[in-house]
Amino acid sequence: SLRYAEARGWQRVALVGVSDLTEIFTLCAIEHSIDLVGILDSHSKKPTFAGLKIAPTYKDLEPLDALIITDAVNPQQTFDRLNAEFPSDRILTIPVLGILRDAPTESEPTQ
Repeated sequence: SLRYAEARGWQRVALVGVSDLTEIFTLCAIEHSIDLVGILDSHSKKPTFAGLKIAPTYKDLEPLDALIITDAVNPQQTFDRLNAEFPSDRILTIPVLGILRDAPTESEPTQ
């Protein structure tokens, strides 16, 4: 995800969700031309994590080029919520979280 953002010239990136993945991304970002501007997490009681400011909404971290989902507890719900507010092509996901970019709605059957 960091390499993908970097290749597109997206420099101002926020992580979404406080987790072990968040900490890993902060360490990996050192090797990329990416400015991690903060962490979006409306449930966290901490003001910072891994040296980054925690904000309740992405608007508190703007301007942003992209978001990377690092929420390990409810990644699909987090993606779905943000997808309604933020350009979906700029919400980056990682395979380990199992996020479906086109999740079925409640009226659609799942297989």
